[in-house]
Amino acid sequence: MVNVHDSQTSRPIHAAAIRPAPANATRREDASSSSSFVCVTASWDGVAKVHAVTRAHGGRPATIRTASTCRGHSTGLYACEFSSLAFGGLLGTVSGDGTCRLWQDRDGNLTYECVGVLEGHRDEVNGLAFAPNAPLLATASDDGTAVVWDLNGGTLTGHGDDVVGVCFHPRDSRVLATGSDDGTVRVWDTRGTCDGGVVTTLTLHGSRETKRIAFSPNGAMLAAGGADGTCAVVDASTWERIATLAGHTDTVFDVAWSPDAKSIVTASHDASWRVWSV
Repeated sequence: MVNVHDSQTSRPIHAAAIRPAPANATRREDASSSSSFVCVTASWDGVAKVHAVTRAHGGRPATIRTASTCRGHSTGLYACEFSSLAFGGLLGTVSGDGTCRLWQDRDGNLTYECVGVLEGHRDEVNGLAFAPNAPLLATASDDGTAVVWDLNGGTLTGHGDDVVGVCFHPRDSRVLATGSDDGTVRVWDTRGTCDGGVVTTLTLHGSRETKRIAFSPNGAMLAAGGADGTCAVVDASTWERIATLAGHTDTVFDVAWSPDAKSIVTASHDASWRVWSV
């Protein structure tokens, strides 16, 4: 038996989970074998730690290397689990903050990064379980419900108000843009659904709300309507503003592109719609 004490926290460790070591580990001592495995511990300080463990073997002592420290939950952790390696070897953690966070080894060296936040429970989340042969996850909560999540989807979090507009890049489905009443447009890499998945955050209408947004059909530009009565046009390669279409006297709530990407139609709360050349 090896007893490990974490000197950096005196908070209780609530849960632990084990999975095989990755066969493609870049560190030889972490590579998959009968004498090595990966252990995660979840603590009441809101932190999960991933450890590479090698059992005592052939007279050599057991070794433990802390490979990752997973921070993001705002309160203590209740449980942690690994999915099967067939479904990405995801790590799931649940917390009193009402969320489940998903983490993934990004480089084969047990460097776990947050790739998703599952929100929807109305109270503390106490437990989780991955399906053994499908991309499904179940969570159990003090709100009296168990929720089954399809891991092919995810929740993008970060806006500070209602999210009004959403659109995928027409030529790269990994890129998603959202427009919010918090006054920003966020562009996301959907492979990462925490703040680490945000490619850029744009403020296009001063302190006013952003409404509907749309990529041009060729993916070269992004248009965003706003409560300041304008439509902002952004270069989708640099995310720099290239035009401001002004003329409406009230909120521009929706925008649409012509098939040749040479014109934009704007619809406004001033009871008019306009066609613009770009």
